[in-house]
Amino acid sequence: MLFEWLATLNPEHGPVWSGSWPRGRIEPNRRIYDFELVYFSRGEGRIVTEKGTFYCVGGSAILIPPGMTHCTIADSAVERWCIHFDWYSDCRAHREAPLIFVYADDVREYRPELAATVPPLPPGMDFPFFRRRLPPEFPERVRHHFQIYPDSPGRMLERKGILLEILGLLFQEAEESSVPGQGEGRSNRTFFRTKNRIDGSFSDPELCVSRLAEEAHVTPNHLSRVFKRELGISPLDYLLVRHLEHASKLLRGTPMTVREIAFACGFHDPNYFIRVYRKRTGVPPGASRS
Repeated sequence: MLFEWLATLNPEHGPVWSGSWPRGRIEPNRRIYDFELVYFSRGEGRIVTEKGTFYCVGGSAILIPPGMTHCTIADSAVERWCIHFDWYSDCRAHREAPLIFVYADDVREYRPELAATVPPLPPGMDFPFFRRRLPPEFPERVRHHFQIYPDSPGRMLERKGILLEILGLLFQEAEESSVPGQGEGRSNRTFFRTKNRIDGSFSDPELCVSRLAEEAHVTPNHLSRVFKRELGISPLDYLLVRHLEHASKLLRGTPMTVREIAFACGFHDPNYFIRVYRKRTGVPPGASRS
């Protein structure tokens, strides 16, 4: 069954990316239009989905399908290599979308009609597909893939061939090696949906922990425990993180005054915003202007 399933694979490449994240980086929730293979070459991190939390270490890889909302959390400094592709060469977003993903706080809406088709899975398999440890040749094939610039038909075919090799190594002995998400189902969904709510509405000045807990049908204390287990911080602290991230973007990219930015980011008091920004970043808001 696995052989027949893999025989349907005829991928078209999407974008690739490699780079490092510092410890503590928390990604806003996002949805992708194609498959994303994420290889952790160094460090420790987590990828959180409603299906579970996947704990990644150097040497781990995870395959995330189209349409699945997820986020990555860096528990230490991490280095990741990300390869996007579709299964049947049918992802319209590769040609029609400005980006291959949409963040929860983006003004653009996710358009399902642009997404790649997800193939029916063999029995016993599920997405995300996670491998904690991979064959020793896997890192070398990933690096080789990134070195190929598809500037000719021959190089395009070579690159596709390397991608197929990478996926072959990923699915090697799949029935025994796939690891389910590690997390408490309902609690994980509560965290994930509440984080999604914060990512999409953090600038709402009325958004608070009691309101978030009420929407999640849990107590504020329970919501705090769930967030501290998943992120190591409370939902209030995460809301503050998103406020300050947005403030930094506005400071660097707009002529808005500090007072205007404070209100745009959900702060009732500009002076409180200035104090918090200085405390968290080490500099006053004005010093962050580009």
